Amino acid sequence: MSNEQITLDVASGEVMAAPSAPWWRRGIDLPSLLRVVGAAVVVAAISALLFQDWERGDDLQRYLMLLAHTVMLGVTGFAIGHFLNETKGARTFVMLAVASIPVNFAILGALGYSHFGGGAVHDLPALATWNAAGHSMTLLITLVAPVALGTVALIGFLVLARRSAPRLTLLYLTLNAMLLLPTRDPGLIGALFFGAVALAGWQVRRLTNADVGLRTAEGFMARLVQFAPAAILLGRNLWLYSADAFLYGASALGLYTLVRLAALGLAPLWRRRLETLSLVPAMAAAWGLAATVSQLANPLFLPVAAVLFAAMAVELSLHAVAGHARYRRMAAFALGGGLMLNLLLHGGGLNGLLCLASGVGVFAYGYGVRQRSVLVLGTITALVGLVEQSSRLAVMVDFAAWEALAGIGVTTIMVASLMERYGARLKARLSEWNSMTQGWEN
Repeated sequence: MSNEQITLDVASGEVMAAPSAPWWRRGIDLPSLLRVVGAAVVVAAISALLFQDWERGDDLQRYLMLLAHTVMLGVTGFAIGHFLNETKGARTFVMLAVASIPVNFAILGALGYSHFGGGAVHDLPALATWNAAGHSMTLLITLVAPVALGTVALIGFLVLARRSAPRLTLLYLTLNAMLLLPTRDPGLIGALFFGAVALAGWQVRRLTNADVGLRTAEGFMARLVQFAPAAILLGRNLWLYSADAFLYGASALGLYTLVRLAALGLAPLWRRRLETLSLVPAMAAAWGLAATVSQLANPLFLPVAAVLFAAMAVELSLHAVAGHARYRRMAAFALGGGLMLNLLLHGGGLNGLLCLASGVGVFAYGYGVRQRSVLVLGTITALVGLVEQSSRLAVMVDFAAWEALAGIGVTTIMVASLMERYGARLKARLSEWNSMTQGWEN
């Protein structure tokens, strides 16, 4: 349908066609304006509940009020859609309910962390401090609240994307459950953030390919909220707790994954722009993770950073809509340049051997993809490693001994004989090689 977009009927779950004109061309009618205002008021009410320093009641009572508010939004949205058959109002309520579920899980996690996390809760800002009355009550709420929130999520996804509602609900609850873990360790949070982004991206893409209803505006909302738990998980630690190089590196790697997944579903022009933009989190991820490893041994920083960035650049070259050769050239330059610079700074036989092996690998890759610049970079890297290994062998040889001198003399004569015998053939083969690579990409 070239001039129409797909929408979803809430009551029947059937896919229908609707005009594709954007809202700013169609205009906003009074009911739509009232829904927007009402949604803003609801968000303001939730914000006041969370951040206002109430004199009455404790944190557990405040959380129960938030939980009841979320459940009420979900039930109201379902009732409007089911009994009044009014889809727009129903969607507004369930969108608000579904979007507030990660907030509920985050606060529930804060209540649990106040008892079981062992952290310095008293050092946090007042608006971020949540304490439950006792261990038993905290455990009870932690067991009961997810059941209520899961019911709200199922109701919401039934309205937003009926066909995929069970799987979306299970995915959403799994991602939100990460907010309940009583830990604020930067390393673990970084790993959880990357895992949440990767899991959400993989499942959302898989479900979107199988369900056309997820390509509507409501389906987009159902997909977008899946990334909210990961955003809260990261934002909470960056704002309130300590962060280290691994957290930044894992966060950048998660952002790179998210940008790459988003780019795959866009038109060629925007996809090319996002592919170029993804180089920024790729470099940040390589730096952060390499800095983490280098805490164990400083000479590991450049090799790890080079390998990680090269791997992401190769991934870009495999799936890019354009610029494949450019990304392969970046990968070869990053890997070869990083390893050679590390060899120059730190030396060592292992670094030289790594240059030699990587250079051979890059050379083979350049030959496989028919790209001269990658071939040349691989050759240079391998030669640098070979020279370093040869110099180490030379140091081990005692040139004052007659055995060493005799061996060098014999080897020189044999090399001269080989050049005399096969020199013309080797020159012809090199000429053929040069002619063959003339038509390759640069």
